[in-house]
Amino acid sequence: MSAQSSLKALADAALERAKPRTLFAQNEKKAAQYPHIAQKAGNLQHLIIELIRAWLFRIGEPEEDHYIVLDKCKSNPEAMEYFLKHARGEFDE
Repeated sequence: MSAQSSLKALADAALERAKPRTLFAQNEKKAAQYPHIAQKAGNLQHLIIELIRAWLFRIGEPEEDHYIVLDKCKSNPEAMEYFLKHARGEFDE
């Protein structure tokens, strides 16, 4: 299995495990109603994406495949929360 397909499978599995909707996703919708809060939510998302990017480097994923996970995180709050848990080491033993 290629690295790209294994990352895609991991991202798809994250979506299934993340139901019901997460607190992050609920707050993101509320933040959109208030511009100053929405800006802070955007900054937070950027920081989380960078944490996940650093984790991808740390685990040795090829840089050309990082976009698979990062794009999934940008478009899906549940996937972002799942990969953030990996980046924080919450699944490490």
